[in-house]
Amino acid sequence: MRDKNGRRGAAVALLLLAAFALACGALKNLGSNSQADANKLVAEANSELKEIDRIADDNEEKMDALDKADKDGKSAEVKSLLEDLMKAIDDGLKHGETAADKLDKASKMNVDDKYKEYLSLKSQSLRKQIEAFKERKEAAKIMHDNYDSTDKTALAKAKDDFKKKNSNFKKLLGEAKDLSRKADDIARANPSIGKTS
Repeated sequence: MRDKNGRRGAAVALLLLAAFALACGALKNLGSNSQADANKLVAEANSELKEIDRIADDNEEKMDALDKADKDGKSAEVKSLLEDLMKAIDDGLKHGETAADKLDKASKMNVDDKYKEYLSLKSQSLRKQIEAFKERKEAAKIMHDNYDSTDKTALAKAKDDFKKKNSNFKKLLGEAKDLSRKADDIARANPSIGKTS
C-alpha cells in the first residue's frame, strides 16, 4: 500500500511540476507576445506620425501664401488661409493624439523596463508637441479673428495674445525635444530595446 501511495504522490508531484513548467512557458510566450504587440502599436503610432508629416508637407505652401497675402494686405485671403491651416492643425492633432495613445498603451505592456521608459518619454514628447500645436492653433485663431480689426485696443491685445501663444508654442516644442532626446539617449545606450528575441 505504501508503495502505491508513494507512487501516486510522486505521479501527482510530477503532474504538478509539468503543469507548472507549462504555465511558465505560457507566461514566457505571453511576454514575447506583449513585445510583439507593443512593437505593433509603435508601428501604428509611426504611421500616424507619417500622416502628420504628410499634412505638414501638404500645407507648407499655404504658409508661404499666408506670408505673401499678409504682406500684400489681402485680408480675405489671409483669413481663408488661416482657416485652412487651423483645419490642418486639427487633423494633425487627431493623428498625434492617436499616436500618443498607442505609445502610452505600448509602454504599459509587459516589455523590458528600458523599452517602457523609452516609450513613455516618446509619448510625453508627443503630448508636449500636441500641447504646443494647440497653442499654435489658438494663435492662428486670434490672428484670424482680429486680422482686420479697426479697434486699436482690441488689435493691440490680440497681437499681445498672439505673441504669448507663439512663445508658449516654442517653449513647449523645446520641452518636447528635450523629452525626445532623453528617449533617444536610452535607445542609443540600449540598442536591443524594442527587438523581439
